[in-house]
Amino acid sequence: LVFVQVNEYDLQAAAHQEAVQCLSQTSDTVTLTVRHEPPPRGLKEVNLVAQPGQGFGLSIRGGVNGYAGNPTDSSDEGIFISKVIFGGAAAENGQLLVGQRILQVNNISLLHATHDEARRAFQEVVDRLSLLVC
Repeated sequence: LVFVQVNEYDLQAAAHQEAVQCLSQTSDTVTLTVRHEPPPRGLKEVNLVAQPGQGFGLSIRGGVNGYAGNPTDSSDEGIFISKVIFGGAAAENGQLLVGQRILQVNNISLLHATHDEARRAFQEVVDRLSLLVC
């Protein structure tokens, strides 16, 4: 993330020390404008609806201090799709692929999540699943 503005102070051309000083001199309320540069390649939201008796048909791997989930980088601690199971809502939808990183589950961030935290986020889902993936 890039801090673009703090309250009404433009940080785009500010040196690091200026930005730190601006942040430290704020009142009780701070308004931050941020930008993610660049957005992750392939970023998209995928919405799934499971029919009665149907699962979502996804398996995940990875997480902080867990087994590597990224098939191309063993040091990456993100949460990744490890299986898309035939007959599940994900397979029927066709947009999710093995190896994609899961950033959010129903607006719950999985950034810096352990595998257990990610698993719990999925377990709270009943029949509608919104995933932010890349």
